[in-house]
Amino acid sequence: MIKNFRKFNKINENWELQSELIDEVDDNIIDKYFEDNYEIDFDEIANSSNIRNHINDDAYVQQWIDSDIGNNTFDEYSDWDFKKYIKKFLTDDKEAKILELYNDDNYDEDDEKTTEFDEDLIDDLDDDQLKEVIEDDDGEYEFISYMVNNRYEGMSALEVIEEIYGDLEEQEENSSYVKYGYGNKPHTLLDEVGNFVDKDAVVEEWKSEMDWTNRKEYAQGAIDSNKEMQRNILENDSGNVLKLVELFEEGGGGDNIGDDFGFQDTYVKEYEMENNVYDEGEEEYEEEKSLQIETALEYIDDNFDLDFDEFKKLYPKEMKDIIIKRDAAKYNM
Repeated sequence: MIKNFRKFNKINENWELQSELIDEVDDNIIDKYFEDNYEIDFDEIANSSNIRNHINDDAYVQQWIDSDIGNNTFDEYSDWDFKKYIKKFLTDDKEAKILELYNDDNYDEDDEKTTEFDEDLIDDLDDDQLKEVIEDDDGEYEFISYMVNNRYEGMSALEVIEEIYGDLEEQEENSSYVKYGYGNKPHTLLDEVGNFVDKDAVVEEWKSEMDWTNRKEYAQGAIDSNKEMQRNILENDSGNVLKLVELFEEGGGGDNIGDDFGFQDTYVKEYEMENNVYDEGEEEYEEEKSLQIETALEYIDDNFDLDFDEFKKLYPKEMKDIIIKRDAAKYNM
């Protein structure tokens, strides 16, 4: 129990430290990190509201067109449909067939037949004769294909859905299943068009609408392992190096800039200024400064990959002491 409390306390302290440091990160870097790294599954966020603007209308409507063409027959249509179709697509063959059927109905074999075609003759034919005119020239499939495509022409997916099912969103909102938790689950808009939705677009829109606080909080959790943010924090205020070191200690060894010479050099300077109890000019100042520099260098050597070559140029005395201590430690081992 105590172990778990200490672990929680450490995580909490780490989060508080990241909360301070995130305010030092430029907004554009936070935004870039969020856009590049935040991932969420479509199924986690999709609902009947946020998919409306991302439905592939053509694909959804086409499935209904294909289904109706495959399942419909002449029986689905009236004589008005047949007459309208024949008049729109009138051909010589249709005219000849209409004359033939009209004459068969109205004259005996030996009577003088009508030889002049007139569109009014179409209105005298019954359903079966109208079908025969269409079948002999175009065929049932062509007629049905035309009628179905004509029906859906210019319609969006939502218009088709409303015509077939009614308002699915309203039905969903008013269902006892949604309101009270009982009854049958309603057939929702998401159920109906889920396979015709641009899922990536829904996710991107959802991300774009996420408020700044959440974006910032998401980026905050990555400070201890994101070098770009760490460098930006350091650029904005060199004093942040001490907080970064504390974060690296608490962060469990995530990817960090601890091995960068610029980070190490800044840490040495800031550590010395933070811990030197004497003011410049006081007798003990230089000795204390050297001691604090050496302490900072030792810390870097213990926790990061100390840049020996560069620091020997900057702090030859302190580095010499560190090398002596290193050799002594090896000897004692």
